[in-house]
Amino acid sequence: MKRTKTRSDMVFVLPPSDKFAPLPNRGVLADALGSGYIIAFLRENGFEAEQILSAKPLNVSQCVSHIMARRPRVVGFTVYQTNYSLCLLLARELREVAPDLTIVFGGPTPSVQSETILARNDCVDVCVRNEGEETTLELLRALESANFRLEEADLSPIKGLTYRSGNEVQVNEARHIYLNNRSTPGFLDRYPSPYLTGVFHNSEPGVVTARGCNQNCTYCSCAVLSGRAFVTHSIERVVEELDSIAGIMGDRDELVIVYDDAFTLLPARARSICQKLIESNVDVRLGCITRCDRVDEELLDLMKEAGFVSVGFALESATPRVLRNIGKVTRPDSSTDPTFQAEESFIEAFKRNLQHTRRIGLHVYASVMVGLPGESEEEGQATIDLIESLEVPQYSHNVLQIFPGTPLCHDHRRYGIRTEVAADGITLTTRHAYDPYKLGHAPNSNHEQWIKGHQRYDTKALSLSLEPRGGAVFFNNLVLSSDSWDEALPEWLEKYLSVNGRVIQVFSSLSSASDWWSRPEVSKSPTKGFADLPTGSYGPYYKTATEDGTPCIRPCAAHVWGLRCEYPVYFVDSKRLPLLNGEDVTSLNSVFVEEEKTDANTLFGLLMELSKTETQEGISGLPAIPYLRGLCRWDTQPPNCVSLETVIVDAEANVRPCWHAEPIGKVGMPFDELRQNLRRLRGRAEEERGCRTCGENDTCVKCPSPAPLSDEEYCRLRAGYPVEEAASTARNLKILEESFLPYTML
Repeated sequence: MKRTKTRSDMVFVLPPSDKFAPLPNRGVLADALGSGYIIAFLRENGFEAEQILSAKPLNVSQCVSHIMARRPRVVGFTVYQTNYSLCLLLARELREVAPDLTIVFGGPTPSVQSETILARNDCVDVCVRNEGEETTLELLRALESANFRLEEADLSPIKGLTYRSGNEVQVNEARHIYLNNRSTPGFLDRYPSPYLTGVFHNSEPGVVTARGCNQNCTYCSCAVLSGRAFVTHSIERVVEELDSIAGIMGDRDELVIVYDDAFTLLPARARSICQKLIESNVDVRLGCITRCDRVDEELLDLMKEAGFVSVGFALESATPRVLRNIGKVTRPDSSTDPTFQAEESFIEAFKRNLQHTRRIGLHVYASVMVGLPGESEEEGQATIDLIESLEVPQYSHNVLQIFPGTPLCHDHRRYGIRTEVAADGITLTTRHAYDPYKLGHAPNSNHEQWIKGHQRYDTKALSLSLEPRGGAVFFNNLVLSSDSWDEALPEWLEKYLSVNGRVIQVFSSLSSASDWWSRPEVSKSPTKGFADLPTGSYGPYYKTATEDGTPCIRPCAAHVWGLRCEYPVYFVDSKRLPLLNGEDVTSLNSVFVEEEKTDANTLFGLLMELSKTETQEGISGLPAIPYLRGLCRWDTQPPNCVSLETVIVDAEANVRPCWHAEPIGKVGMPFDELRQNLRRLRGRAEEERGCRTCGENDTCVKCPSPAPLSDEEYCRLRAGYPVEEAASTARNLKILEESFLPYTML
């Protein structure tokens, strides 16, 4: 019988990982598939468990308050290398406000580096290694028997657990639950579905039909984490779960991702799942990744009929010998097949199945990796050339990274590859035998799309054109126009930047950026700045100019990932950019700035033109326009100087709400004080102008910093020419323009 409790026994948190997520909701707290399974299992066994969610950005303090509002006895974090530092930051803050709280780390990183995590961080009490359902249940039972006093609980019998016992780190015996049950058909059905039990109410977390991997890839941790075992759900359970998801989907165009390591690893089973989905008329759009040597044209046709719209294949290398080195097809130590016939067949299967997938109308993407063991620069380029020759519509361009616990972590040195441990003691920096970053990308790489997406977001932030999303006590974006970081900046960001908020740093030159990254405290930090930041979302640029003298900032990412990933932001004015004359204005990465009154008059003239009825009727025929940095002063929606969605910090650590405003404070000041100063700035401007008695009082945003216009000039134009609708039209033009881009590039 389920017990009634007034507080949560355990809450789960998935801190966001930026990686290459440029979308505005990159900082939300979302459902995690693994946590959903554990929550459903704990509830089935009488414990109160839930996932901490937030559809809006939070800062660290709010995130901690959001967690503690559930009055949890235990908090569990899902930890990857990409969100490790943020998990630690939140864990430290939780320890400050709740010293007796038990804090648990689980997920891939704690599964292989639990001793290091506990030895270096007092804020973490326990690490759950590998599969989490059984281990977490036994942990909660042990804690409950000790009235949730961790120091009194006996954790020694619990397999798969690492914990601190006095001054020592205790590593218990591994659980090996997949390995021990890999011959049991439908073994995973013992764990209740987070969809069928109501833990999840949307399809975003995706599904798994099986867990684990029995392959031999030496660079990958999937087989390591599962003990090279592969366990499955029954076909009936898979179909029932997908049918349930179809019932809760609000939009039939949503894509449900199947997160199996390789969906068709057992081709006959994949066929049976597809056939059952067809027979049951389950209406879902599915996507998956799989192995190109475990699928054929008949199975691909069946997958399409069953609802699959997207399939990915991992090639890794186009060189058979390199494929053997990484165990992609045959174990590296195999003494058979010395001429690599199996690897040759694998490459041919990749080309054949990729082409068939495209032919039947499925979206197909591929994955490659360069810098691999024993690979030469020429062989790495050959892989990229193959991708380009096949005209792959989307592919992941990966550079080998050594991960702890993988077979390659133990023998990479014999290939001339070296590793260095970052300052966090967890992340490894890989030094390859040749420089794989010199290799150019084929078209449509993930880095090209994701990095350009970041840079388009940055263009909007630099023009202060983002819709307000910030809270009353923090900001979502920081633009740092400086070659260094003020010593107070990291702690200040920890308090007042949203979780995974965007930091855009603009260096004075490329050499200044290079000098900054060569500093030890920067080069050894996974966030490229300081370790204790609430974000991994960092966009570095440097100032330069085009041949015709147009000022611009270029992304430093292009010097890592190649020119295909370059998306310069051009700063244009009335002397450099004629408007509405049909010329190419490269608008999506251009910001119109008002350095002189002629620029301000040009902008106002554009709004006047857009306010004409005939212009609005022919809006689809207008040439695109750049982002307009001064648009907010003519609009009716709250400007940045009200919402503080983005703050600007200069080399003297002054904080400004916009490019023309006077400072409202310094880095390190409390956010409330900055807002008070901003209110005083706006109040003073309104008082001096007599805004309260003005006829435009209800519609005017009362820009406190209209430079290069004077207050008198601004008021005269604002009162004499109603351009609010035109400002809305200009904003909508940008939205329309962006709507034609792939979602990954916004």
